[in-house]
Amino acid sequence: MSLKNRLKTSLMLLDRPIVRSQLRIFGDKPGLICLICHSVFEDRDEAHCGDVDPLEDLTLQDYETAFEHFLHAGYRFVGEAEVLAGGLDPNGRYVWITFDDGYYNNFRILPLIERLNVPIQLYVSTDHVFEGKSYWWDALYRARSRRGAGQGEIYREAERLKGNTNRKIEAALLAEFGASALTPASDLDRPMTESELRTFASHRLVTVGNHTSEHGVLTNYSLVEAQRIVEKGEDDLRRMLGKPCKTFAYPNGDYLEDLFGTLQRLGYAAAISCDFRTNSASDLLGLASRYRIGRFYLSGGWDLEAQCQMLRAPFSPLLALRSAGQALRRTARSRTRLFNR
Repeated sequence: MSLKNRLKTSLMLLDRPIVRSQLRIFGDKPGLICLICHSVFEDRDEAHCGDVDPLEDLTLQDYETAFEHFLHAGYRFVGEAEVLAGGLDPNGRYVWITFDDGYYNNFRILPLIERLNVPIQLYVSTDHVFEGKSYWWDALYRARSRRGAGQGEIYREAERLKGNTNRKIEAALLAEFGASALTPASDLDRPMTESELRTFASHRLVTVGNHTSEHGVLTNYSLVEAQRIVEKGEDDLRRMLGKPCKTFAYPNGDYLEDLFGTLQRLGYAAAISCDFRTNSASDLLGLASRYRIGRFYLSGGWDLEAQCQMLRAPFSPLLALRSAGQALRRTARSRTRLFNR
C-alpha cells in the first residue's frame, strides 16, 4: 500500500467515530448531496486494466451499495426537474446523481437505477461524441501505464496539464505518443455515439446537460472562447436531442463568475461545480449560488458506508482535508495557467 493510501486509511479510522457520533447525536445534515460519477466498472480488475483512468474507481456493486445506503438512511433521490422546481423541503435530505462526459459504459447503470428508481443526470462533451475520440486523461493514463509509470506520477502530470486548453493538451499527447493516442482502446473508455446518446437520453430516468463541446476547463480560456465552447455544446445537444439543456456542468469543476451571465442568457437554470459542499434549499434559489452547485465524489475500494456517512454528517475532518486539498490543486493550476500565458 502506498504512503498516500496508508495515510487515507488512517484518517478514515480517525474520522469514522467522529462522524458516527455526530449522526447519533445530531442526526443528518439537511440539504442536497450531489455526487459526481464518470465510469461504471464491472469489477476492480477492469477498473485497473490500464486502458482507462479509473477516476472514482466505482464498480456496479459500489453504486448499488451507495444508493441503498442513502435510501436506508431516509434520503430521496431527485432529478434535474425536481431540483430546479425550487420545492425541496429545507429540512429534507436528497441525493442527485450526475455522470460527466458521456462514457458508453454508463449504459451499465440503467438496470440498477430502474430497480431502485434513481434518476440520473448525464453531462456530455459533444466533440467526443462526434469524433469518437478518447478523453485526454484516459489517453495519458493508458500511454504512461504502458511505459511503466505509476498512478501517482500520472496524476501529477495530469494536474499540470489541466492548466491548458483541451486542444493544446490533445496536441501534446499526439506529438508524444503518436497519431493513435486518442483512439479508444475498447468499449470501456470510448464515448457514446450520437445514436447511443439519443437512446440513453430517451430513458425515463435520464436527463442530459451541457459539459461544453470539448471538455475545456473554462478558466484556461478567454471569456469569448469559454462562451464559444459552452454555446457550441448547447447547439450540438439541441441538434442531437431536439431540445435545450437546462443545466450545465463545469469541466473539472472550475468556473468563472464572469460566465454566470452567459449561462443565464442561454437559459440554464443552474450550473454544477466540484466544490465539496452540501447544497441547502436556499442555495438552489440564489442567483450566484445556483451557478456553482457543489458536488462530492465517492472512492471505490474504500469503505463506502463510511464515505456516505461522511457526506451525511454535519462535519467530517477527512472531508475538510479533501476540500483543502482541492483548493490547493486549484491554486497550483492557476499558477500553471499564468506560467503558460
